Amino acid sequence: IRMLGPRLSREAAAAQKADAGIASAVQQLVANLQLIQVFTREAREAGAFAGRTAEAFEARWRQHRIEVLYLALVATVLAAGTAAILAVGSREVLDGRLTTGRLLVFLAYLTQLYEPLNQLSHVGGTVSNARAGAERVLELLHEAPGNGDGSRTPEASAGVALDFDAVSFGYEPARRVLDDLSLRVAAGQTVAIIGPSGAGKTTLLQLVPRFLEPDSGTVRWNGVPLREIRREAVRRNISLVLQEPLLLAASVAENIGFAREGATRGEIEAAARSANAHEFIARLPQGFDTVVGDGAARLSTGEKQRINLARAFLKDAPVLLLDEPTSALDRESEEAVVTALRRLARGRTTLIVAHRLETVRHADRIVVLRDGKVVEDGSPDELLASGGYFARMFRGVLPETPVKPAEMPADAPG
Repeated sequence: IRMLGPRLSREAAAAQKADAGIASAVQQLVANLQLIQVFTREAREAGAFAGRTAEAFEARWRQHRIEVLYLALVATVLAAGTAAILAVGSREVLDGRLTTGRLLVFLAYLTQLYEPLNQLSHVGGTVSNARAGAERVLELLHEAPGNGDGSRTPEASAGVALDFDAVSFGYEPARRVLDDLSLRVAAGQTVAIIGPSGAGKTTLLQLVPRFLEPDSGTVRWNGVPLREIRREAVRRNISLVLQEPLLLAASVAENIGFAREGATRGEIEAAARSANAHEFIARLPQGFDTVVGDGAARLSTGEKQRINLARAFLKDAPVLLLDEPTSALDRESEEAVVTALRRLARGRTTLIVAHRLETVRHADRIVVLRDGKVVEDGSPDELLASGGYFARMFRGVLPETPVKPAEMPADAPG
C-alpha cells in the first residue's frame, strides 16, 4: 500500500494534465472553426482530437486501476482485521475478559474505515463523463448544416468566376441582410466591397465557402450552383484571411503549414517570403520553430496577419476572401501587408472587404453595398468621378480627382 501511494499521485497528475490538454484543444477547435473548415482539415483535426482523448482516457484508466487496486488492498486489510478482531473478541467475551458492549464499540470504529470504498462508485461516472464530452465535440465537428451537402466536385480550373444571382439572406426572418443582391465576379478579378456597417459585406463573403446558405437566390461557382457542390470541394479552393488573425498554439512553421498537409519546410519558408514575413520570423528566438503560444501574444497584429497571408500563399487556392485584413494595422504594418496582398491576389478571384484606401485602390472594381443591395459598381476612377459613397468616403485623400459637392448623396458619411 505504501508503494502504491506515490504512484497513484503521479498517475493522478498525469491524468489532470491530459484533461487540461483536452480543454485547450476544445477551445482552439471552437475558436478556429472557420479556419479548420476553409482549409478542409476537419478529418485531420477530428483524428488528432480523438488521439488526445484516447491518451486522456488511458491516463485516467491507469489512475483508476491503481485506485481500485489500492482500495481493494485496503478493503482486504480491513476485512482481515475485522475478522481477526471478531475472532479474538469473541474468544475474550466467552472467557469473560471482555464485555459484548466493548466488542461492538471496536467493530463500530472499524466500519468507519470503509468510507474510502465509497469512492469506487465515482470511477465509472468520471470515465463516462469524459467519453461523453469527447464524443460530443467530435459530433459537433462532423455535424452537417441543415441544408445538406452537394455531390458535385468542381472541375480543376485556373480561374473561378462567382455569380450572385438575386441572393437574399437574413439572420432573422423579418430582417434581410442581403436583399435580392446580384453580382458577377469574373475569374481572376479583384473586387473590393465597401459600405456602412450592417450593409452585408461580411455576410456576402461567408456565402462563398458555404458558412451560410442564402434564403433565396443562387450563388454559382463557374456557373454551377454552390448548393450542388460538396462543401469540402469548395473550401479546398478558397483561402480566407480575416480581420482578426487566427493562429494555433503551435510553432510558426506549423501555423503556416496548416494550409497544406505535407508541405515541406522549403515551401513554408517560400510562402513566408511571399507574405513579407520571413524577415521577422527569422528574428524570433527559434525562428520558424518558435511556438507562438496561446493567443500568439508575443507577436504584433501585423506579424500575425503576415503569418495568415503566408498560410494563404501556401494553399495557393484560386479564390481569395479577405475580410478587412488591414483594419487593425498601423501604417508600417499596413504597407507590408498590402504589398503581400497585391502579390497574393494576382491571378486569383478575390473578394476583399475593406475601408482603407491603400487596401482597395488597386482593385479592378469597387462594389458599394447599402441595406443589402449593390448601389455602386465600377472601377475606382469611375466611382471617384461619380460623386457617390466611394468618392465621399475618400474625398481629400485623393484630391487630384475632383468631386462635385452637388453630386454627393445626402446620407453619405461626413
